[in-house]
Amino acid sequence: MILDSDNPAFTRALSVSIAGQSFGTCAQADVAAGEERRIDATITMADSAANDTRASSAAIDLVVEWDDRTTPACSEFLGRGLEQEGAQP
Repeated sequence: MILDSDNPAFTRALSVSIAGQSFGTCAQADVAAGEERRIDATITMADSAANDTRASSAAIDLVVEWDDRTTPACSEFLGRGLEQEGAQP
């Protein structure tokens, strides 16, 4: 899961947790080939978030990727812009 917003302060105030482990704005969960698995994710906002984040919104992308484990998780998504295509409703 990847979180992004046009308000950098809002993005920094968000984090994704999967199975109780917090990942910041990009989280991964490994699923073995042929395995079916439910993945519950929680998105939280820091209590210390500034007032200017109240009216902000975030894009939430769910990315499914077959991985050969040659690159670190989430590395290709760091610094991407909102104009890139993500998950569609």
